Amino acid sequence: MTTPNTAPSLVAQRMRDFFTAKSITANVVVGWREPGKRINQGPGQANRVVITPGDDAGNGGRLVGTRKMTTNPAPIATFAALLTFSVWAHDPTNPNDEELQIVATWQLLENVLRALRWTVQADAKTQEQVPVKWTKPVDRSFGRELSFQLVVSGPLFGETYNVVMPTVISPPTPPET
Repeated sequence: MTTPNTAPSLVAQRMRDFFTAKSITANVVVGWREPGKRINQGPGQANRVVITPGDDAGNGGRLVGTRKMTTNPAPIATFAALLTFSVWAHDPTNPNDEELQIVATWQLLENVLRALRWTVQADAKTQEQVPVKWTKPVDRSFGRELSFQLVVSGPLFGETYNVVMPTVISPPTPPET
């Protein structure tokens, strides 16, 4: 399957590649139906990251104009896409120990942030705070979940045109005498 050129799909694929390279066993999935699935609620079924386009209110981000029109295809806009990340982790050594579940989730969050930095060269701005929300567990023995939102920006391109783009040819530099 070819990965579509969308922010959620590209981030997910690159995060999977990062996790594979670092031997991190968490699954990375994309979609609106994924957070509601109950597959996390069972031993050995947690440790996953869900990437959802937009937020619960339906906000998806912003389209911003672009200046660089000299490439082919030319970018027609920049999409500052809002993505919601849900991080769910589970420590099976003692499923009823809440501290272990929090530590497992915290560690997976750190790996998600490392993957994002590697994937989209994202750095959290020190003056900008990104809220992180812990969900209430249905059953503490199934791990813990937290979520946060980030904006990932990238160009949207127009059509590729079969035209010759003129280039400036500089005359040769005369030899020194």
